[in-house]
Amino acid sequence: MVELVPMSDVDFRRYMENAVEDYAQSRFKCGEEPIEESRAVAKDSYEQLLPEGIASPGQHLFCIVSADVDGPVGLVWLALREKYGVKSAYVYDLEVHRAHRGKGYARGALAGAEALAREWGAARLSLNVWKWNETAIRLYEKAGFDVMALGMTKVLA
Repeated sequence: MVELVPMSDVDFRRYMENAVEDYAQSRFKCGEEPIEESRAVAKDSYEQLLPEGIASPGQHLFCIVSADVDGPVGLVWLALREKYGVKSAYVYDLEVHRAHRGKGYARGALAGAEALAREWGAARLSLNVWKWNETAIRLYEKAGFDVMALGMTKVLA
């Protein structure tokens, strides 16, 4: 059984040690821009979304915990927002630590995120996934997520 527990300040600092660089590497891996620009965009994104760290309004960061494991097995970052009169929840990050992958923790965390979104009155739960992350794509498809838009790029240089 998986439970989402609000992240502590210590867990948040631990998350932030690699979060910006991980996001920059994901952007770079997709050919978005040179790595230096990816790092700048990633840093700016985190500063805009989490200006007050873990206490940033509308942002909810959780540790994924399980009774059969000592300590967190991963994390989920959700945001609650309203646009065009529709309240929705957005998954900014879902990560299961490498040693715990393939054991159903991500599936359980996603179900927990969906339950929270419903509890908050959200009409939908959305996320973005990188094209190269086939494991995550399969997880989201099995959980009932559908493609709502598809951004496409042609690299010219």
